[in-house]
Amino acid sequence: MEPLVDHKEILDAVRRLQPLPEVVLRVATLAADLEIPVETLKREIHRDPVLTAKLLRLCNSPYYGCQREIASVQEAIVRLGFDTVRKLALTLAVRYHLDRPLEGYAMTRGDLWRHAVGCAIAGEHLARRWTGAPGATVYTAGLLHDLGKVVLDAYVGVRGEAIQERVEAGLSFPEAEKAALGLDHGEVGGLVAHAWGLPQALAEAMAHHHAPSRARTAPEVVAVVHLADLLCLMMGLGLGRDGLSYRPDEGALARFHLTRQSLEKLLDELPGVIGPAMALLEEPEV
Repeated sequence: MEPLVDHKEILDAVRRLQPLPEVVLRVATLAADLEIPVETLKREIHRDPVLTAKLLRLCNSPYYGCQREIASVQEAIVRLGFDTVRKLALTLAVRYHLDRPLEGYAMTRGDLWRHAVGCAIAGEHLARRWTGAPGATVYTAGLLHDLGKVVLDAYVGVRGEAIQERVEAGLSFPEAEKAALGLDHGEVGGLVAHAWGLPQALAEAMAHHHAPSRARTAPEVVAVVHLADLLCLMMGLGLGRDGLSYRPDEGALARFHLTRQSLEKLLDELPGVIGPAMALLEEPEV
């Protein structure tokens, strides 16, 4: 059966997706540069008053245990550290796109958001453990990797039965998406990344997180995101229509000298890494 959705229609949907605020795109781009001045980050965050308010509210939450109220972005950077503030700013801003129900993927509000944050935290942890890949880039890539689902959700809902038939016939979920729609959610995420002008490392992670062997610019980043994504699904974070219809990439396992058995052993340690940071999810929106 021929795909019922042509690329032009999906490209139009990508263009209609509201871009992240300019400050967030700047933070995402700067995330790859570990040497940017603190003043640059502070100036970027100050350009968005809503983001500034959200950031300060979160910095003053019990999770961070500050003895005195943090009243400025400058103080937040000094108190919590440059990397933490940068990640919080990016995470809070991306929440607008991800904290929503996706009926086509059978995900309730919060499912995709929790999966994205879990993948970001797990990916950064694994990057520090296994690779020289920059943790800031892996964290950002983990947050954004499933953004293509936001665009493709309506189409997956219409073609859900056809996708499921292909999964039952032995295809992975991305393979079934591509067969039924012409593109999978990773490829659509790559289109979003290019439309928004994101760095190539992020674009590759979004496009190829289910096929990391296709990465050319940042193969280690993409491989880590691939494994973090899979581990979060195995933990039950973000399960929807696609469930566990994914396969670990053998090349990614080999890159880090892992087996399927050792991958499963990582499930014992990741809840202790991800769980405490999930306090981010409990903070109400400003």
